[in-house]
Amino acid sequence: SKHKDFALWYTQVITRAEMVEYYDISGCYILRPWSFFIWEKISEWFDAQIKQLGVKNAYFPCFVSRDALEAEKNHVEGFAPEVAWVTRSGSSQLAEPIAIRPTSETIMYPAFAKWIRSHRDLPLRLNQWTNVVRWEFKQPTPFLRTREFLWQEGHTAHASGDEAMAMVLKILDLYAQVYEDLLAVPVVKGEK
Repeated sequence: SKHKDFALWYTQVITRAEMVEYYDISGCYILRPWSFFIWEKISEWFDAQIKQLGVKNAYFPCFVSRDALEAEKNHVEGFAPEVAWVTRSGSSQLAEPIAIRPTSETIMYPAFAKWIRSHRDLPLRLNQWTNVVRWEFKQPTPFLRTREFLWQEGHTAHASGDEAMAMVLKILDLYAQVYEDLLAVPVVKGEK
């Protein structure tokens, strides 16, 4: 029962509902059509909403150089234990290990620096639909704590702090709407 063994109950619910198939790599799961359908509906709704705010979609690579991670080491510090590294290609050792994206700031912000040359290039509003890998060592749990997961990631640059904060608040309201209106999960708004 749910009260005696919540983990077992949860596993039975998501597998019997055909939402997830367990995979042979711990912390990685196959999203079956029913769960992916939910992701599609959420992403379609959210994508339409952010496009009304002038946000455009882009895609950035999933690989990050060690130098790029080092340049943003203050930001990446919290992810450091979870970064997965590629060290080989076939039977060859890579000259430099390459990280698999734990988050995209280290990839996006150097590009922003090239693209934004003056105030005329602002605001820049980008969104990315992607996957992220964090080699989480705690107890993996489908939909809650996984090593690879689907991700929506928005990044913007503005001419003023006030413009940036106004955008942040609009997006936070959209996130709350996803939970409340699409998933029927109550939200208590707060500050980090």
